[in-house]
Amino acid sequence: MKQEKSTRGRKGYPLDFKWRVIDDLLATGDSIATTSQRYGITTRTIRNWLRTFGVELPNQSSSSTMSKTNKNKDVDPEYAELKRENARLKAALFQAESKALVNKTLLEVVLNRYHIDLKKKTDLQP
Repeated sequence: MKQEKSTRGRKGYPLDFKWRVIDDLLATGDSIATTSQRYGITTRTIRNWLRTFGVELPNQSSSSTMSKTNKNKDVDPEYAELKRENARLKAALFQAESKALVNKTLLEVVLNRYHIDLKKKTDLQP
C-alpha cells in the first residue's frame, strides 16, 4: 500500500486502507502479526490504529493474570465469534460517526464561506 506524505514529514496511510486492515483483522480472526505481514506494515502500526479507533480484539482480556491455556479452555467458540462481530460493529460505527462529523463540518464550512445552505429542508409541507 502506498503511503501518503503528511505535512509533518511523516508518511501516513489513507483512512480507508486503515479500516480495510482492521476489518480484515476482525473478519479473519488472524493475529496482528499475520495481518501485518499480509499488508506489509508493522504490528505496532496496526496496534496504534486499533487504539486510535477504539477497537478491542476479542481475544484480548483485561485480566492478564490468567494463564494462556486457561483462557483458551474457557473461551466458547460462539462467544469468541460474538466478540469478533461486536468489535467489527464498533469499528463500523466509529467509521460512520467519523464520516457524519466530516459531512456536518463540510456543510458548516460551505454555509459560512459561500453562504450556501446545502441542508435538506425537512419541514416543507405539500
